[in-house]
Amino acid sequence: MVDTLEDDDLNNLEEIRPGSRGRSEIRIIFVPGREAVFLVAGDKAGKWSRWYDEAIPPAESRYMEHRAEKKAEKTKEDRR
Repeated sequence: MVDTLEDDDLNNLEEIRPGSRGRSEIRIIFVPGREAVFLVAGDKAGKWSRWYDEAIPPAESRYMEHRAEKKAEKTKEDRR
């Protein structure tokens, strides 16, 4: 299952919730688009709300780094 996160400051992070059995509840936060950019993955079993508090900040930081790199690449290409 894929869903849009509601608690992120960027308002465009999404989450994959793969089916799980047993004691793990794996979550993967990513950026939607033509290329997959995986930002954070982890097991939220036993940390239902806290997992998002811990996972969203590094996901946002990594996404901002990704956007800056993409912008720099585009600027470099435009100069050619």
